[in-house]
Amino acid sequence: MLHHVSLAVRDLAVAGAFYDAAMGALGYRRVFQDQTAIGYGIEDGKDKFCLKLRSNPVAPGPGFHLAFDAPSRESIHTFHAKALAAGGTDNGAPGPRPNYGQHYYAAFVIDPDGHHVEAVANGPVGLVGHATNASPGNRQVIVALDFESAAQAFRLVEQLGAAAYSYKVGLQLLTAQGPSVVRQLVTAGKQVFLDLKLFEIPNSVAGAVAAAGQLGVGMVTVHASGGTAVLRAAVDAARPFPQLKVLALTVITSMREQELREVGVSSSVREQVLRLAKLAVAAGCHGVVASPQEAGLLRAALPGDALIVTPGTQLPGEAPTDQARTATPAEAIRAGSTHLVIGRSISRSPDPVQSFLAICDQIGQAVAQRAHDPAALS
Repeated sequence: MLHHVSLAVRDLAVAGAFYDAAMGALGYRRVFQDQTAIGYGIEDGKDKFCLKLRSNPVAPGPGFHLAFDAPSRESIHTFHAKALAAGGTDNGAPGPRPNYGQHYYAAFVIDPDGHHVEAVANGPVGLVGHATNASPGNRQVIVALDFESAAQAFRLVEQLGAAAYSYKVGLQLLTAQGPSVVRQLVTAGKQVFLDLKLFEIPNSVAGAVAAAGQLGVGMVTVHASGGTAVLRAAVDAARPFPQLKVLALTVITSMREQELREVGVSSSVREQVLRLAKLAVAAGCHGVVASPQEAGLLRAALPGDALIVTPGTQLPGEAPTDQARTATPAEAIRAGSTHLVIGRSISRSPDPVQSFLAICDQIGQAVAQRAHDPAALS
């Protein structure tokens, strides 16, 4: 297969401004540049697409165009709008192209040097703004992208399309693929829950939180066990980024009393979760991460605007996992959770879209029940 593609341009600054906007919408960035060339890609020094300054460039003739894979249909709309704003010419608005395939969705532009450029997504999802956004549960579900590669992650993102808004990027995917995955999700208009579980000295935690804010992340996690100084450092580092919420991780969902005693904690899980949650709120954190079994306890003890994010939910009938303190999504919402981190129930489903929408419907019903029956909090 191709290693990279190069285009000749007459003005590197003009072409660079155009492709910064257009390629940025698809999750790519400058990874190489000198006085005569600019390379775009994901990893530094590994350009897949390059602009090269030439004195009298000639665009290829009819039939030649470059088609770039887009992470989502939303990103195709962003690509088209930003390309036109940066000096491109419209050559086909975003939309389905059934003559190219049943699920082919694309937009076409012409760059300032006359090259024909396309952004395309090819997957069975609803159109941008489709009515599948209707359920209130859509924004409360954070889909966990616990994959080994970006390709696997974005296959699920494309399948879920406009229906899903929030995604978790954890240590596995971040270590394997780097921050480019986060950039692509943010560019596609998704909220990213960056589950770093930071447990370091205050200065290091502050630096990591600031880096998360610069990526455009919406939520980042810090271990509450780090203490007040660590938590305050995280909160202070997040202040320049209004969208960034700092969440304090209390007790991971695989732990029971026995594991707490192994690390010198004599309190029960519920006592330790509540102690750390109160510490986090006092330090200025926007919310906490705890299992669904503590959601009711926390909802009653914490301020009304505190976020309670709960991993560890399972659908009825699902095989047990390494999560020790679990509940169903509906039970977690009725107990007081504001957001649910759900991975395998969606990503390993034979039909991830239907599973996601079914969970959202269950959440919507649970929200309505909780609103009409405050005693549902447990």
